[in-house]
Amino acid sequence: MFGEDRERAETEVKLTAFSPHAAIWKVRIMALATIADFVSALQSLPLLSADQKDQLPALLQQYPDVKSLGEELIRLGWLTSFQGNRLANGKSHELVLGQYVIIDRLGEGGTGQVFKAWHSGFARLVALKLLRPELVADSETVSRFYREINVTGQLPAHPNLIAAFDSGQFGTAHFLAMEYVEGTDLEHLVKRIGPLAIEQACEFTRQAALGLQHAHQHGLVHRDIKPSNMIVSGGSDAEPGTVKLLDLGLARLHGDNHPRENTFMTSDGSVTLGTVDYQAPEQALDFHRADIRSDIYSLGCTVFFLLTGKPPFGGGSLAVKLMRHQEAEPPDLKEFRPDVPDELIPVVAKMLAKNPADRYQTPDEVVAALSSPKRPEPRRRRRPRLLVVAAVGAILLLPLFILARPSAPSPDPDPIEVKPVEKPKPRPPAPDSVEATVPEAREYQLVYDLNLARLAKDIVYDEDRHTRITKPFDRIAYFIELRRAESEVQYLYVSMAAFTTDLKKIGVPTVSSGASFQMNVANMSVVSNVSGIVTGTGITGGNIEFWPNNYGPVNARNVPNADPSKHDFGDQMTPPQDGHGCMQVHNHNAKQTLFAVNNWRSGNKAEIGIGNNPKGHPDWTFTGTASNYRIKRLRVLVRCN
Repeated sequence: MFGEDRERAETEVKLTAFSPHAAIWKVRIMALATIADFVSALQSLPLLSADQKDQLPALLQQYPDVKSLGEELIRLGWLTSFQGNRLANGKSHELVLGQYVIIDRLGEGGTGQVFKAWHSGFARLVALKLLRPELVADSETVSRFYREINVTGQLPAHPNLIAAFDSGQFGTAHFLAMEYVEGTDLEHLVKRIGPLAIEQACEFTRQAALGLQHAHQHGLVHRDIKPSNMIVSGGSDAEPGTVKLLDLGLARLHGDNHPRENTFMTSDGSVTLGTVDYQAPEQALDFHRADIRSDIYSLGCTVFFLLTGKPPFGGGSLAVKLMRHQEAEPPDLKEFRPDVPDELIPVVAKMLAKNPADRYQTPDEVVAALSSPKRPEPRRRRRPRLLVVAAVGAILLLPLFILARPSAPSPDPDPIEVKPVEKPKPRPPAPDSVEATVPEAREYQLVYDLNLARLAKDIVYDEDRHTRITKPFDRIAYFIELRRAESEVQYLYVSMAAFTTDLKKIGVPTVSSGASFQMNVANMSVVSNVSGIVTGTGITGGNIEFWPNNYGPVNARNVPNADPSKHDFGDQMTPPQDGHGCMQVHNHNAKQTLFAVNNWRSGNKAEIGIGNNPKGHPDWTFTGTASNYRIKRLRVLVRCN
């Protein structure tokens, strides 16, 4: 109905049902709900704020049908495409389950579908998993599920495990509410960027082992370790991000109540006892034999995938894969990845040992091996016996030789081979770091990191490192990311010659920061994926407007190309000092706003944008756009001399 659906107009599309019974229905790209039903659902369901509901009648005058109104609400960020399509197809009842408001569909796995949801009682985002009905088809399995979830829910918090918050039942569907993490799973990450840097792959594996050790100490075994069950989030220019394990405790749901032929993942999507590509040999033979050492084997398959882009025994039929796990030796890592250090080879080999007794016995041992792998001792060359005898004979004859011949310079000792010291390789960029998108940023240090959803009168940064930077700096950079509900992340990076020596004044220009700038900036570099933005290096015509004041359109500084009839890049700060607030970077030669963060004191009604605003003032003033974006993040960096 909206977004991609619009491109498939008048085409029948199969949609996986949201209902617990996972039925399949067909819809045409035309509204099944009337405009009255559509608006009624919006008014009655907790999808919009009270203020947004008050604005619906006016919007209805401009957009009188379901299609146009729905698309406008999605454009404004009031609804996601997922919500808009459910409403338009008369499925509004599927968007509210108890206290959970469904925001979006995140994915589907062997145990069920996962949705991004808002818990109205706890006022927090969760990942809501609805379990497949066939997994909980009898009372014994249901009881086991709730026992395991109860144990999982009582686990002390750990940074490498996804926390479970809630579980229960909606009709015939059983659900699990988990911690929501904004990130990407390692399977998708590798498919997107290719095999990971060695240090990064080892670090992600080490963190996963830390999470497994925590579960092991509390009597839990995961049984379904694989890259798609490992989420990486966060990260910075200096850190690789945090890995969290998903689905702890759910793997036990597979098995006992299903025929053996349905207990492995097949091409038609049948249920699995874990995933065959990453499953330990003993687990395939008897699910109940799986213990923490089975998880270590699966983790070994995972690190092999992170380093090579393929599991060690991938390819071939299901039977072939099972046979290889039981009998075949793992492929030589060096064949796929020649740069793998020699000391890592035995670590992975031990994780992939066929016999559990030959593997690392606890995840802690894996952590130790990956944290400080032991380098193999250099082999000592054994000299041939004949050479030793000859050397002894030469020593015995040496005095006679000296008496018979004039003295000569003593021979040089055997040259000692000195291997050049290899320079340490630079740390690979974290997937979420600025330098992963903009290579120039590798030379910069992070000063501030701010989730713009936390804008307020007083700014509290998610990360504030300004006190740690003691060296002078010659350049300042800004990296802003914005994403609407169903679109790709838009980003813009701009660096410039330093316009101040005070790090407190380069962040959001609140009153307490002391920032107050309306000035030109030199030698800009711009990188962006937003259409129309002028990118490149050595850009002239840079201009910044950073102040906490109110402002007006008077071009008192005579900025070239400024338009006095509208807010753009020639504004002037005016009283009061603690006013509307302006943080804007411009390219006045191109008549272009690069990015704007204004009116931060208004929080979710702040004015945020990249490029020129297509409607109204180019610098985004008076737009209240902050609520349009599901992701909104600003990072500030400097390059030290």
